Amino acid sequence: MSCVCLGILSWYANENSTYIKKIVPFFKVSAIDEDWKMRETSARFFHSMIKHHPEIMKSYLQIFSTDSNPKLRRFASETLRPVAENRWI
Repeated sequence: MSCVCLGILSWYANENSTYIKKIVPFFKVSAIDEDWKMRETSARFFHSMIKHHPEIMKSYLQIFSTDSNPKLRRFASETLRPVAENRWI
């Protein structure tokens, strides 16, 4: 169910960037979840937000990449992995 919620949140962010500031904390929590499926799903939907709002999302990735939590740092690096959605890199 949480994965569906992340999908809906990313859709709202893609439609209107004013939602991003309120939505990113949910992705941060999902990115450090113990369940790897949740982390992977979170990264997939984060890709979608990067595609629609690359400049805004870059700032969050920079913050995540310097966090003390290794799972959040890995999340940042995994979302930057070369995939079709990340042509902006």
